[in-house]
Order: sequence, then C-alpha cells, then structure tokens
Amino acid sequence: MIDNSDFGLATSSEIAQTLAQRLKVLRIQKGWLQAEAAARIGVSRSTFHALESTGKGSLETWIKWTQCLGQAGQLQALFKPSVLSIADMQARQTPQRQRASRQRLPRPNKA
Repeated sequence: MIDNSDFGLATSSEIAQTLAQRLKVLRIQKGWLQAEAAARIGVSRSTFHALESTGKGSLETWIKWTQCLGQAGQLQALFKPSVLSIADMQARQTPQRQRASRQRLPRPNKA
C-alpha cells in the first residue's frame, strides 16, 4: 500500500489497491465478513474478494461498495472542475477560427 502523498507518482494499479485496502479497513471496522459485504452490493464473494485484494472491478461495483460503507459523500469531490472567474475564462478562450477566403477563378468570357 502506498502513502496518501504518493498518488501523483503511483500507477493506476497501486492507487486501486490502496483504495481497496482503505475500504477493506472500513468493512472490517463494521464487522462484516466478505460474504456479507458481497451480498450487500450484489456480487459473488469471489468477485468481492478480487475487488478487495486487487482493486480491480467495474466503476459501478466500486460505487456500490462505497455507498454500502456510507462513504458515497466522499465521491462528490472527485473530478470536480475548478470554478474560474470570467476574466480567467476569457483569457483561456481560444480565438474563433476563421476560414481562409477562397481564390475566385476568373469567369470565362461568353462569346
């Protein structure tokens, strides 16, 4: 398991395992066996065991697990875009593309 401060340098597998270990600690604190926790989130015990030991699972299963443990409120802060001032938004705005004018070919004289 990695330290909290190392998420910026960690691999995705390391982060998943660390988060899984944190949720495992919460499960144990509640006194739930793996089979009970698996039943609560609607997966098999073997699927739950794999999720808890490797951190690999679907996003939906992770969310169900988090909700089951009463930690869903902590998900709200994830990936929240930062609020910018109007001046910041204007500074970051890319200029609108303009099409180049097309050269017109001379019209043939009608004789």
